[in-house]
Amino acid sequence: MTPSSENRPVVQAESVETVAAPSISTPAATPAVVLQMVDQRGLNVLPIVRENEKAFMIEPLDPLWSRSREAEILEQLAQVSGVRLSTVEVECRTSMCRLQFTQNVVNGSDEHRGVPSPFYAELLARLGYEQMIRPVMARDNAGTVASLAYLPRQHD
Repeated sequence: MTPSSENRPVVQAESVETVAAPSISTPAATPAVVLQMVDQRGLNVLPIVRENEKAFMIEPLDPLWSRSREAEILEQLAQVSGVRLSTVEVECRTSMCRLQFTQNVVNGSDEHRGVPSPFYAELLARLGYEQMIRPVMARDNAGTVASLAYLPRQHD
């Protein structure tokens, strides 16, 4: 080692194997808000919604794909105008991403009944989906509307 290189910081390169290896034991960060609202109000949802949530919660994490896809979804979401969202949660695993949005609306208002389909249609088109993926929505007594959608992983 030369004297000039002794004082230079050394950065250890991470191996590709370490970064790319999926983590089997990483559960999804939060349960679906829509399903919590549905349960609190004693409502029913299609069984496929609960099946999707269960599959999502236990699915392993693909760290490389999930991070890049989450960033892409958030970037495209920022480009969509006309919708005022209170919260946005985007979480991707290995074979799907879960999108959760909430917005506050005035009780009794017919103007907004949740995140409108044109919003989803534009977002999905920007992300390269050709078919509409219908969100599940629930509204509480305080005027909060929550929307939930699962987007399948597209072929890379």
